[in-house]
Amino acid sequence: MRRAITKVQSRNARVFLAGAFGLLLALILLAAWCARAARVGGVVETQLAQEQIQLTNLVYYVQQAETAQRGYLLMGEDRYLAPYQISAPQVPAVLAELGAVTDISAVRPQVEAKMQELAETIALAKAGKRDEALALVRTDAGLHRMTLTRDWVAAQQADVEGRLAAIRGDDVRNAVLFEVTALLCIVAAVGLAWVVISGYGAQTRRLLDLNDELNRIFTLSADILAVVDEEGLLLSLNPAWTQVTGRRAGFGTGTSLFNIVHADDLADMRAAFAPGHEAADAAPRHVEVRLRKADAGEARVAWRIVKLPEAGTFYAIGRDVTLERAREEQLRQSQKMDVVGQLTGGIAHDFNNLLTVIVGSLELLQRDFASLDHKAARRVEAALEGGRRATALTHRLLAFARRQPLAPKTLEANRLVTGMSEILHRVLGEQVILQLLCSAGLWRVKADGHQLENAILNLAVNARDAMAGGGHLTIETQNAILDEDYAATEAEVRPGQYVMIAVTDTGAGMGPEVVAQVFEPFFTTKPVGHGTGLGLAQVYGFIKQSQGHVKIYSEPGEGTTVKLYLPRLLAVEAQEVPPPLEPARHGDGRNETILVVEDEPAVREFAAEVLREYGYNVILAENAIEALPIIVSEQRIDLLFTDVVLTGPMNGRQLADEFTARRAQTPVLFTTGYTRNAIIHNGRLDEGIAFLGKPFSAVALARQVRKMLDEV
Repeated sequence: MRRAITKVQSRNARVFLAGAFGLLLALILLAAWCARAARVGGVVETQLAQEQIQLTNLVYYVQQAETAQRGYLLMGEDRYLAPYQISAPQVPAVLAELGAVTDISAVRPQVEAKMQELAETIALAKAGKRDEALALVRTDAGLHRMTLTRDWVAAQQADVEGRLAAIRGDDVRNAVLFEVTALLCIVAAVGLAWVVISGYGAQTRRLLDLNDELNRIFTLSADILAVVDEEGLLLSLNPAWTQVTGRRAGFGTGTSLFNIVHADDLADMRAAFAPGHEAADAAPRHVEVRLRKADAGEARVAWRIVKLPEAGTFYAIGRDVTLERAREEQLRQSQKMDVVGQLTGGIAHDFNNLLTVIVGSLELLQRDFASLDHKAARRVEAALEGGRRATALTHRLLAFARRQPLAPKTLEANRLVTGMSEILHRVLGEQVILQLLCSAGLWRVKADGHQLENAILNLAVNARDAMAGGGHLTIETQNAILDEDYAATEAEVRPGQYVMIAVTDTGAGMGPEVVAQVFEPFFTTKPVGHGTGLGLAQVYGFIKQSQGHVKIYSEPGEGTTVKLYLPRLLAVEAQEVPPPLEPARHGDGRNETILVVEDEPAVREFAAEVLREYGYNVILAENAIEALPIIVSEQRIDLLFTDVVLTGPMNGRQLADEFTARRAQTPVLFTTGYTRNAIIHNGRLDEGIAFLGKPFSAVALARQVRKMLDEV
């Protein structure tokens, strides 16, 4: 009887082991299939992403070519054709690449006809038949072709997006299925090992070791592993729960997950656990929500959820993506600020040329007609004041765009801040109490002192306006270290040693949505007519151009703190005190000859008129091509005054190099309204460069020229 029972037990054990091994093999094959499906999906996803890029490139290159054509037809200047010359050759290549992956028979004729139209109109304009070219444009045939092209590209992109979404959905499902399968493989392996060990005591220790390994994996996983029911009740949790949410493990088990989901994300979270039909239950569910942490903060968690065979039970994997999303947002913000900076810098460049002529001419008018009646003199002064305010505005635009020429010197922040005490008291008024907290042993920095004073003054004015009924303003200095963890969460921040200047007020404060925009140009919370919205933008641009960092902390009703970080100066440099400039007077010129090279006619004529009035001989050249023959001649030249940005093959710096090679002892004075790395690198003037920024006044030009000639 015992032998029969033993045989039956042995047979049952073999059947059980065979079934267990079969189940384990099936799970392994399923996991392998999931991995292969993920690889195939990745290849297809890459191909579709390339197709998306080519579709975007097609519209981009055609639009760039069309924009260049319109600019050339309107302005008649060859420099507007540069985008066309770059984009036009790219269009056939893009069409060829698109034709290799999709049917482009519907769009190819439209694009080719559009490019033919652009080429014909440009050719007509070059031949002097601008009216015929414009007539061809006004037929609206090109507009119709462009509309058809955009519609086709939009339809193709929508189709590609649909296929990408389907592939990504499959990828997520396969990933979750793979993880669940892998976990079930482990469970099955452990169960099988337990059965084997129960019959073979010699392998008991191996089973225990395997069980310990499984526990370690469960314990050490950085992702939350949880079993949850349809009501969000947490049935099982691993320790990552505490690491992510800051809540003890005992809080989770037996508690609804929905209780700590952010109110705005609760509907999405409930939908992820909602019961569905059989097909929906088999598909993995993906949702990203914010969880309220124990310290009142938030953790953004991306969940992948799959329904388990047990009715109403789900297996969920939660990954903390808070830092990842913060970095993405920082990158988007940095890219946006760069684009706006390029735009504002370009605008400032054009305005500086205009303002040089406007302000300079008004100064000359004011001086030439000194006997004007009181009303006329007041009008001229009002126009001058408007020009000066516009000049300050362009300087702020250049500061934000990080294109202002800086002259950094060795600074002691404590001395600079205390030296501003008197002007700060005047600006803040009697209702605001000013307190300076200067740390001992403060490191030195290298920065433009004038611009740093302007930055602190801008912050003080903003703080005063935020404290309508009075309050306290504190300016604090101290040494600071920004470590790698902090730098990883902030765009354009290098870890290292910094000197911090913090400006704190007790004003109204701001919410996070306002804080996110305060450094953007022309953004302001002040009423219309009470500020340009460029103060903080100027601070931001100056600090970034100085390789520093700026951070703002604010809460409604609690006030605001703005922290400026400037890199520590490790090398010891002597502090320089520039000599005072002598006032400019008529007759300063001693019959010296000045070569003026400027491609803007109005600015060129203004500079010539000023220099002649002050007693100098003037030779004019529009660009380097006109100036070079004069330079190589025997003509006397006592100083070269050139714009940095010139039309033609050579810029002002290259022209100055040619000039210095032939006339080594003759000084060169540069001017520009927008820096493009010709004489300024990393936001700083190159060593030995003499510079007069646009817009410049008649007095400033005469004074700088006389100073340089006297130093020869």
